[in-house]
Amino acid sequence: MAIHGENFPHSSVVDDYLSTIDPEEINKLLVELFINCQKNKIFYNHAETLLPNNSFHIGVDGFWVHHYHKPHAKDDAGNNICPHCLPRVHFKGTPQEKTTWVHVFVTFVMIFPGGFTLPIYVYPLKSRQVNTSKHDDELKQECELIAAHAVLPIIRNFFPRLKITFLGDSLYANQPFIRLCISLCIEFLIVRKEKSLPTVGKQCDELATKELYETHYKHHQKEQIHRGFIEKECRWFNRIYLGEDTYVNVLRFTETQMKDSGESSTYRNEWLCSYTIKPNNCFLLCFRGRLRWNHEDLHNTAKNRGFNAKHDYARANPNLWLIWKLLMFVAFFIFELFSHTHLAKVTKGSRSWMKFAKSLLEQLVNVLWIEINNSQCMRKAKIQFRYQFNTS
Repeated sequence: MAIHGENFPHSSVVDDYLSTIDPEEINKLLVELFINCQKNKIFYNHAETLLPNNSFHIGVDGFWVHHYHKPHAKDDAGNNICPHCLPRVHFKGTPQEKTTWVHVFVTFVMIFPGGFTLPIYVYPLKSRQVNTSKHDDELKQECELIAAHAVLPIIRNFFPRLKITFLGDSLYANQPFIRLCISLCIEFLIVRKEKSLPTVGKQCDELATKELYETHYKHHQKEQIHRGFIEKECRWFNRIYLGEDTYVNVLRFTETQMKDSGESSTYRNEWLCSYTIKPNNCFLLCFRGRLRWNHEDLHNTAKNRGFNAKHDYARANPNLWLIWKLLMFVAFFIFELFSHTHLAKVTKGSRSWMKFAKSLLEQLVNVLWIEINNSQCMRKAKIQFRYQFNTS
């Protein structure tokens, strides 16, 4: 599907212009969109739903968007000139040895309850920044850590007074990153697994055996559900020494779901917290820590639900494909906002969001721009939407 018309520039003209843009300008556009949401009080008017503890929650996650079996941008000698191509060597040292290349993006996303997410910064990795000899999982983790250390100070500079809580997996359960959060006045809820910061786990295990902690540093909650119940337990340990005059608070959470049929399932997690943990906030902290899962769904949407993140748009020009990819996140931001309006939810009906978006595009293609511009809606000085956000 393509949009044509006498007043539209040719696609090559658009590409020529976009190729001259500094990618950082698109990231600034994402930030400006977020600031406009603040100015229009979208978050303030829905603070009870969107801002647990009156805090914005930010997540960091990396994903691979392209996979090439040969260089997509070459010089006259056939060498790869794309700075964002990370080489991956397969079957090294065997007759089947071959090299492929990937592009890695790390996204910084504001995460809200109910699956609502807004990207505010996208960081493309360059091959010179990372050790490309590492295995895929280790490389992805290195990319995410490098991006987090580089971008969080930038975000704090954009929003010097914004109350931010970082939500991270066990990759970020290390002293340098926690000290970074403290230095930037960013609160945190970071998953700790058994192999990460083992001395922290040992201190908590020792305290857990003491009568004081068994009596006063745990809290239970039981909820009735359809055909069963959910039982939750929190245990916590405040001011656990991390090293170099750094302390963290540790929250351990267990949730058991029991069905009337006798079936049961148990979920356990542990977070390193900047917040002092108390009986009146422990379960809310667990709820906030689990919001991180919503970030991963953003990448699924970008790849499989109409945004076509796997397509490279402009293969031969590294800067151009990067600009197009960043503009994809701008489109995601705008459509994510629109999809949470009352108008969009009513008009969509039973269709999927992807089918609904395609039908809107078809209307845009088939209706002359002059008709759209002269419509009663567009003539209004201000167009106002009523938002509806889910709580879970």
